Amino acid sequence: MLHASRVLVVRQPWFEKDYTPEESARFWHGESEALKEKVSVYFSLEVINRLLSQIDARVVAVAEELGLPHLNLRPVLDQGLRHYFDHDHFTPDGATAAAQAIAAALIERQAEVSVPRVTQPRIPLAVR
Repeated sequence: MLHASRVLVVRQPWFEKDYTPEESARFWHGESEALKEKVSVYFSLEVINRLLSQIDARVVAVAEELGLPHLNLRPVLDQGLRHYFDHDHFTPDGATAAAQAIAAALIERQAEVSVPRVTQPRIPLAVR
């Protein structure tokens, strides 16, 4: 915020819906790294989705406390396996959709009336 003319918080999207068997087969949520050690603990998609929702809510709260605009990509990335390889990673089509939404948000933000530049970032009370 000290060095940029504008800041946009892009919220991390994830693939959440009533999954088809094909979609569910693409997901991996083990507790450790499968290539380095045996995985014996797995997290359900319900747990992962709930945790990601809590993280997203915190991101929104911090962005709003700092007066920063934030962009939710989830409505743009709504075409299942066309947009996601798995629960969290974009396909080329998904990456294109995300990039277009981010570019549009930045261009729209740039076109808005100039807001006085913040000279000192506000630190959220919860972080102090």
